[in-house]
Amino acid sequence: MKVQATRSRNRELRRAGHAFLALAVLTASGGCFVNKPYPPEWSPLVSTKGMSCPDISGDFKDRDVSDKISLSDVLLRRSSDKRSSNSPNAHVAISQTSTSVNVTTYIGDAPSESKMYLFDKDFQCDDGRIVFKTGRSLEENAVGYEWGSNAFQKSEDGSLILHEKSSTIGMLLLIPAVVGGSDYYCFEQYSR
Repeated sequence: MKVQATRSRNRELRRAGHAFLALAVLTASGGCFVNKPYPPEWSPLVSTKGMSCPDISGDFKDRDVSDKISLSDVLLRRSSDKRSSNSPNAHVAISQTSTSVNVTTYIGDAPSESKMYLFDKDFQCDDGRIVFKTGRSLEENAVGYEWGSNAFQKSEDGSLILHEKSSTIGMLLLIPAVVGGSDYYCFEQYSR
């Protein structure tokens, strides 16, 4: 009787080990990472060698040149149910001191929203870029966590460049997945 119980327990342990191995393989094979390069047709990035914290002050169009994202949504960390309008007159003014970055959104000449970010609390300077860390728990149709960063610097023509990086780990319909990547967005200077 004891021998049968031991064999049964060993089979259960082997099955559990196989299930764990299958889960690990699924997680590893369920990964997808896409890192897009800086577009060569854009103005070159301002050299940031030896720079700690660049000046990103300026007035920029709210929509990027490819019309994929809104600068105000990124900087004000809006959730998907509170996205900005697609007004062609929408723009974002950024002012900066040695300890803060101030963001004000406008529709035409009328201010809409403002937010101030503090150095070391809300953002850091890294390799000549201003970096905001991001992170949130997944809630819709999945279980998991998403994290990343939004790094800002200027290009030589004065546009504001966002280098967005993100990674997600979680389960979607009981399928484990790991995804991530990075992309660049260009916000041109706003002129009245």
